[in-house]
Amino acid sequence: RHLNHKIMIAFIDLDNFKLINDRFGHNSGDLFLIQVGERLNTLQQNGEVIGRLGGDEFLVVSLNNENADISSLRERIQQQIRGEYHLGDVDLYYPGASLGIVEVDPETTDADSALHAADIAMYQEKKHKQKTPFVAHPALHS
Repeated sequence: RHLNHKIMIAFIDLDNFKLINDRFGHNSGDLFLIQVGERLNTLQQNGEVIGRLGGDEFLVVSLNNENADISSLRERIQQQIRGEYHLGDVDLYYPGASLGIVEVDPETTDADSALHAADIAMYQEKKHKQKTPFVAHPALHS
């Protein structure tokens, strides 16, 4: 099917997720994944399709925003992920994830190749970005 719109694929890897699981337990890790998914789901209002690939990896496919670019998609995703999370007994500030975003032409690029390119781009970002650890503190209960 011919599309006149850009298609962008964002591969998301949640930095330091293993540390969240190890330090605060798997229940907190599960809550974190659920909350990240809920935040990413708000992107669907702009025509994105969201999915969890497994573990701490998510995928965002932007299908119908002809005015979007990689930079604006990256910022919208990071705005959703970055911030305060309430994980039971722990409040956590999460600074953001590693993203690999590629723009693809559906006429010439198959899904596997596009996903592979986004995965490679994500690992390049992860390798080169400055690591900012999350900040956690016990939840304050009134």
